[in-house]
Order: sequence, then C-alpha cells, then structure tokens
Amino acid sequence: MQQLPESKKTKRIDYFGLNHPQSAYDGLRLPPGHLVIICNGWQPQAQLGDGRVCVMLRGKIYTKRCRRYDVAGHAHELTFSCYGDKAFLSSERICKYLVDSIISSREKHQFDLWAYVFMPDHVHLLICPKRPQYSICDILLSIKQPVSRKAINYLKKNNPDGLKNLATSQIHRAYRFWQKGGGYDRNITKVKTIIDLVHYIHNNPVRKGLVETVDQWYYSSAADWQNIRQGPIPIDFDSFPVA
Repeated sequence: MQQLPESKKTKRIDYFGLNHPQSAYDGLRLPPGHLVIICNGWQPQAQLGDGRVCVMLRGKIYTKRCRRYDVAGHAHELTFSCYGDKAFLSSERICKYLVDSIISSREKHQFDLWAYVFMPDHVHLLICPKRPQYSICDILLSIKQPVSRKAINYLKKNNPDGLKNLATSQIHRAYRFWQKGGGYDRNITKVKTIIDLVHYIHNNPVRKGLVETVDQWYYSSAADWQNIRQGPIPIDFDSFPVA
C-alpha cells in the first residue's frame, strides 16, 4: 500500500487538489494522526491515519459504518483486527484474555460458537445467537472491551514502553487495542455456506504459512472438529446445522 511521502508527514492536514491524478492517492494509508483531504469531483473524500475512509460534507467528516442485520436464526461470520494490524495476538497472555472474554460473552448473550481462529493480528468467529432479539454490536463489545482493558492495564503496570504500540495520537483516547470500526459482519442462512466457512476459518493459519495442517494451530476450533483434542473454547456441535 502506498505510504505518505516523508515531506507530507510533518503536516497535520495535507490536500490533494483536483489536478492530481487518481493514482496519486489510490491506496494511500497514513500514519496515525494525519488526514488527507482528497477533492474527488464535487464530493471530497478523505482517509484518516488509521486507514478509515470517510467523506467530507459541509466541512464535517462522516466515516463509513458497518451496518448490522440482527435477524433471528441467522448465523454471523465476524472478523475484527488488532489496532494497526499489529500482531498483538501473538501473546499467549492476550489470547487467554480473549478466550475468557468469548466464553463470558457467550454465556451473557446466549449465542452458539461453531468455529473460531485467533490469527496474530485478527480474529474470525462463526456464531449463531439463540435469542430472538440480539445485538451483534453488544456481543462484539462484550468480547473486545475486556481484552482491551486488561491488555492496556497490564502494560501500564508492567511494561509502560509497550504502550507506544497502542498509541493513537488522539487526546480523547490515548490507546487502542482493536482497530476502530465494526469489523466484518456477514449474515449466513445457507447450510453449505456455513460449512464452507468452518473450513475457511480453520485454513487461515495454513494459508498464511504458519502451520502445515489446520489442527497444529492451537487457538482454533480445527482440532475439535477433527476429534483430535479439545481446544481452548468448547464448540456447540449440538446446534450445528446438518447439510
């Protein structure tokens, strides 16, 4: 991805005028705290330093939001990432925080967990809420917030220098563990798609070259599905749909 030129990094706000070719800002990703205003026809666009794309209308910034569809009986494929795509989940301690948080959230919000994998910089979950009325936003908040709080508090007490990896350069929120935004949320209703997603989720570490077989990745439900061993989080096989 194209990086901001060194000459631009010293400026809080940089402008690309109408005469700049589209290639001048395609795929531009900025350091935290920077903002580029891109005049694209009559609707200027901007990309914030954390990679979020937004539009400028009447001088105000409107960021793109993840739209949720909380429909009873639907499964959800959820993906969320660490701040700045950093490999925070390479830490055993952080992974244990996340395991505890998912187990607690499942009990609180009553959803079935069918598959999961913790990658070094992001997480995949396949869940199916059991209640007729539920909120994926609330579920994600109950999973992510405790992990973030525990991680930041640990660093403050034991490794203050490590906080620089979570620094946002923002006054209202100095540190961030998870990437801002709703992540990826896909409603699933077809049994074949659900089955395909289980395989897709489990194959992530293999595709990235981290292991040779899916069962070798510890923080995954792959070994559960292959009856090799029970992973860190029990899987709700009883509710899984049969093709």
